Amino acid sequence: MTKEDYNLYIRIIILRTERMLCVPDPAQMRPVKTRQSSLLSPLNQILGTEANVRVLRVLASAREPLSRAEAARRAQLDPSGVRRALDLLIAEGIVEHVGAGARRLVRLREAHPLADALRELFAAEGRRTDDLARAVRQAAERLSLAVPALWMMLPEAEDGPGMLRIDVLAGPREVDRAARELRNALADVERRFDVTIEVRAWTAADLRTLDEAGERALAGARPLLGLPPEHFIAGDASSGATGRPWRSHADLDRRSLALARAVGDRIAREPALIDRARRHIEERLAEAGPAERKVMEEWKSILDTMTPARLRAFLADPGERATRLRQSLPFAGVLSPAERERLLREAGDDPQPA
Repeated sequence: MTKEDYNLYIRIIILRTERMLCVPDPAQMRPVKTRQSSLLSPLNQILGTEANVRVLRVLASAREPLSRAEAARRAQLDPSGVRRALDLLIAEGIVEHVGAGARRLVRLREAHPLADALRELFAAEGRRTDDLARAVRQAAERLSLAVPALWMMLPEAEDGPGMLRIDVLAGPREVDRAARELRNALADVERRFDVTIEVRAWTAADLRTLDEAGERALAGARPLLGLPPEHFIAGDASSGATGRPWRSHADLDRRSLALARAVGDRIAREPALIDRARRHIEERLAEAGPAERKVMEEWKSILDTMTPARLRAFLADPGERATRLRQSLPFAGVLSPAERERLLREAGDDPQPA
């Protein structure tokens, strides 16, 4: 197979998967009348359901075999759904058991002819999201005014295919202008990535007056520029504002600690997340201003010199340095929006440091 044929093959798989993950038309959900050979068309079965795709995505990125329970957790599926998907994928030969007994582990079967192609498929999927985030950030950096923060709101399943929301922070006199300029700047990004982008602009005062539901909605935001929304939601306890109390710096530190501890727990199970954080840092260093560059270089040194065990301990360290750096964690996307929401809610409800 030539390189051109291989790239075309990968593109076909990506397009097939994107169609499968879209909300289907009920008329298209009827059983097919004529079945095809699993030898000639194995992807019909391998990628036949969303559960299959989610399980394969998890196994393709895992560096070691997983238990069925861990595969279910990472794929965000219930155990029964994972069991059915794994049974089918094992029968198709793309997944295999490791070990013996009731607690056997599972992994992608490297000897399968499509194993490498599937790994590349999911790698391409991840690169598309990273490329999209980078293009949005670069568009924002070309605006005529500087914006202190920019966030990408990861879409929920019910948002429909191709929908994305970008939130931007601006001053009270610039908020309308920032939204207008950013919408215009993102028109090319929409065309390049075939997405529809909604732009929402905030002032710091808007964020500080959010109710709890509004805070939860922003909990899963992916920072593209500046600090995450919770930094601005926390406000300044010394301001003496009336209304719903603003959170103090201690509240913000407590929330950041809860997120960092969860990230540390995930790193213990998935050390490959460290390499992903390194790539994120390299991307930011290429574009960061002086203040952000200093922080990113400090994180780079930490990731290059600490073992996973030391890094996990550092993420939960109560010291001044760790507390400061936790405000700029380079582990974007490690925690799902639901996990972030739960952790932030629990940290906000707990009056004592975690």
